[in-house]
Amino acid sequence: MAVVSGPLSDLVLAALVALHPGPGGTDASRREAADAIAQAAADQPLWPVAAEAAEGSPEVAATALMLAAIAQHESALDPAVGSCKRPGMGGAITYFQLMPGFSFDGHEKKDICASTPLAARLALRVLRVHKKRCKNCPPSRWLNAYASGNPGRGSRASRETMELWVKLSDHARLRVFPLATTAPAWR
Repeated sequence: MAVVSGPLSDLVLAALVALHPGPGGTDASRREAADAIAQAAADQPLWPVAAEAAEGSPEVAATALMLAAIAQHESALDPAVGSCKRPGMGGAITYFQLMPGFSFDGHEKKDICASTPLAARLALRVLRVHKKRCKNCPPSRWLNAYASGNPGRGSRASRETMELWVKLSDHARLRVFPLATTAPAWR
């Protein structure tokens, strides 16, 4: 599946650059991640949205910005991390620091490392699985589970990612509700 830049990708990129213009990512790595994130979010948003309303919807934008927050927090969009040249603790790979096993969903490490779009889809899959397992849980719990495997176990990483998601969303003029089950909405 080809990833194409578009308005959602531009929104993600603008939010990332506005909040984190400093070291870590490059213009190219940010663009690559933003395009992959936008495509994954458009294909499978975390909140229900009718297909005909998906483009430009707050649900899709909130999904994309949550993935962007994860990528920024976990890797600062450093190309060496994104391409797996510098893995994280426990063998975590890509911008999203996917852990071997469950998060790979049967894919080979080399294939995930070679494809930011695949890595974005797998990161979103992890969030979706935790959302499904923790029925009626707010997004903060999905981020807890992403960081620790347990929706009830908060961590510094999950709190920082949640705060970053809120900041990215604020920059994009999007209201998100990390501690409630309320759907996102444009301001």
